Amino acid sequence: MPGAIKPFLIIFFLSTLLIGCNGEKMQEKNISFPSIKDVPESAWKKLSENKIYFGHQSVGFNIIAGIKDVMKENPKIKLNVAKINNTADFNNPVFAHSGVGNNTDPRSKINAFSNFMEEGTTHSADIAFFKFCFLDITANTDAHKVFTEYKNTMSRLNESYPRTTFIHVTVPLTCIPSGLKGWTRRGK
Repeated sequence: MPGAIKPFLIIFFLSTLLIGCNGEKMQEKNISFPSIKDVPESAWKKLSENKIYFGHQSVGFNIIAGIKDVMKENPKIKLNVAKINNTADFNNPVFAHSGVGNNTDPRSKINAFSNFMEEGTTHSADIAFFKFCFLDITANTDAHKVFTEYKNTMSRLNESYPRTTFIHVTVPLTCIPSGLKGWTRRGK
């Protein structure tokens, strides 16, 4: 991941989680901090008291590594980041993460996230989200069908677990350069 994009993504994810930690009803006012160092310690403490679940595949590990890097540079951020293998590991405040589904198969990620939320103690999550990979959507993907399945699944989970804040993450975008630059990058 390019150096300038990684810190931005980490700050974006952490800020999104902070916004979701304001009690039963999310505040609808915009909160802006010029720097991650300007986020009050009380907000980080409140975030660390939540049970958060993040389902992902390959690039998700880069995001987790980035979160850990940000925590090293900002000691007031004290998240218990842990890879979990089953829902029994989800009993205390944690920023839990695990693999969901398979890359190139977005429906497998939707189904795996839903199944994981419905098992064991994960349904007690305060915040939950998963991300697709740029590999999941191709020219052959029926994006409308995938989005409909995603919306229906998330609506069902919202109804089943009203105490959980579900965060929606967009599919990453990529572009393949054309011309000589693209040709050389593709190794042709």
